[in-house]
Amino acid sequence: MLVVAAMALLLLPVAANAEYLDFWVEESAVPGVPEDAAGYWADAFNGSYAEILTFDGVGGFSATLVAAWSQYLSGEGLSPIGGNYLALEPGLIDQQYGMYTVYTATGNIFDDGGSFRFTTNSGTAEIWIDPDLDTVLGEDALPAAGGLPAVLVDATDDLLVMSATDIYFEDNYLTPGVGGFFDIRFFEPTIEAFGQEYWPTLFGINFLAATVDGDFNEFDPTAAQNITTGGDLSANFTVVPEPSTLVLFGLGLIGTAVAIRRKR
Repeated sequence: MLVVAAMALLLLPVAANAEYLDFWVEESAVPGVPEDAAGYWADAFNGSYAEILTFDGVGGFSATLVAAWSQYLSGEGLSPIGGNYLALEPGLIDQQYGMYTVYTATGNIFDDGGSFRFTTNSGTAEIWIDPDLDTVLGEDALPAAGGLPAVLVDATDDLLVMSATDIYFEDNYLTPGVGGFFDIRFFEPTIEAFGQEYWPTLFGINFLAATVDGDFNEFDPTAAQNITTGGDLSANFTVVPEPSTLVLFGLGLIGTAVAIRRKR
C-alpha cells in the first residue's frame, strides 16, 4: 500500500496549499496611476468571464476564455479591499485601469454517471494590465471557435503580468440541468517584466501555483457544437512543494515499505 501511495505521489500533480499567499499590489507601476499611489496587500482577486467551448462530439473539446478582473480581496479571499487608489467604490480595480486574463486549452470530457468531468491536454494563460481601460472584453473578444486566439481590440499598449503553460484541471464538473464548476491550477507561472513591478513580492518565488475557481452555466457537452458560456471566477496564489522534495518523500515511502516487508 505504501509503495502504491508513493508512486501515486510521484506521478500526480500536487494540490496547492489551502492557505492563500499574500502578495503586494503596486498600482503606481501602472502608467497613468500617480507615483505616490499607496500599494496594499492582497491574497486573491475576482471577476467574470466569457468563454467559447468547441466539442467534437467524440469526447474532445477546445476552449478560449477571456476573464475581466474587477476586485482584489484579502482574508483568504473573503474580504474586499478598500482604500486603494482605484477605490471609487471600495475594492473595485476596474475603474482606473483594467486587468484581464486570456486562457486557451484543449482536453477531453468524460461521463461520470450523470455529471461530466473535464481534463486538459494542453493550455496557456496570460494576465494583462490595460492601462487605458479600453481593451474590448466579454463575448466580443471571443473567437469563432474554442482554442483559437482571443480577438482583443485596442490591446496594443497592454502590459503582460504573468504567463503559464503548465496547467492542470483539478475539479471540473458539469451536471446537465444544474450547471457546474471548475478548478484550474497553473504551476510555476512566469511573472513577466511588468509583473515584477506590479506584483513585486511574487517575483523570485520558486514553485508558485496560481489557482482559478469558477462556475459553469448549464449546457449539453455531448454533441459536436460550439457553446458560449460565462460566469464568475476568482484567483489566488499558493506555494507548492519543490519537485525534488516530493521525489525524496516518495522514495522515502518506498524505502519504508521495503523495510516493513523485509521485517515481516
